[in-house]
Amino acid sequence: MSRISALIFHDEGNLKLIKTLKKKYYYAQKFAEYQKKNKSEKNISNQTGIISRYKLFFSKPKYILNQPITFVGMLFMKTAEFGVGALGILRTL
Repeated sequence: MSRISALIFHDEGNLKLIKTLKKKYYYAQKFAEYQKKNKSEKNISNQTGIISRYKLFFSKPKYILNQPITFVGMLFMKTAEFGVGALGILRTL
């Protein structure tokens, strides 16, 4: 996998927590289909692994210290997304 060093500013627009969680729930329900089409376990675990996602989230402490309130909000949102995603996957079992 290749990496670049350039910064990318990703603008999600005007996020709404409920809308984001509904989207994650929907995608989680379709996860088994996605997994069947994508045979690479490494790619799937990199995209969906909780540990790897939290590592990425905490990888730039300077950003956390500069924007602590935003960081706490994002941490809450990501944790809620994982929780809703787990519910979506469990619903399909």
